[in-house]
Amino acid sequence: MATTHHTTLEKLNAQAAKDKAAVREAALTAEQAAHAHSGARDAVVTAVAERAKRAETQARTAMAEAETAVAETAIQVEAAERRAAKAQAEAANYLAAHGTELIVELTDRATAARDKLVNSAAQLVEGHAEWHATLALATTYLVASGKGQPRGDMPADHALAPVVREAKRALSDTPEVVLPLPHWRGYQFAREQEADAVKAREQRDTERERHERQRHPVEVITNR
Repeated sequence: MATTHHTTLEKLNAQAAKDKAAVREAALTAEQAAHAHSGARDAVVTAVAERAKRAETQARTAMAEAETAVAETAIQVEAAERRAAKAQAEAANYLAAHGTELIVELTDRATAARDKLVNSAAQLVEGHAEWHATLALATTYLVASGKGQPRGDMPADHALAPVVREAKRALSDTPEVVLPLPHWRGYQFAREQEADAVKAREQRDTERERHERQRHPVEVITNR
């Protein structure tokens, strides 16, 4: 299967998420190292206070190891943060560079969503008509049985009736269900406005240059 822009973006986002999780793990390890260092330092203080030389030596060794662990975990946190920032930037840059291609790749998905809406609306309207046809038939049978009255024994409508009415109204006003994709009219309008502004500026510059030439004509020097 050919690699699409979506699959590439998904891989970049997955890597960014993984690196972000690594930052949290590294931060947790750093927090544990800091807690261990605090305990080791407290042990040193206790040994010094009690003048316990052997215990002090052991505690200072443990504190030195804890300090090394704190420094190392701080490095790991910073490295993880840099990796996460790089991965996030790569994903964002790829998205910015390939946004148009990503939109194009959504065409099949957008068409399927549109078609599902159209088909669902048609089924809804058809189901509504069938429901009322069945209601009318059941009402006829009820009256013929002499065991009930339509007003007291038959439903007037179903809960989706308002939805059906809105669907009918929407389809009659705008029969075409548009795709959930950019129509680019706003973008095209902005481009046209920009082009018109550039053209107008160039015309003003040309007119200003013409007036300058009229005010200060260039003398033509001929050889005699």
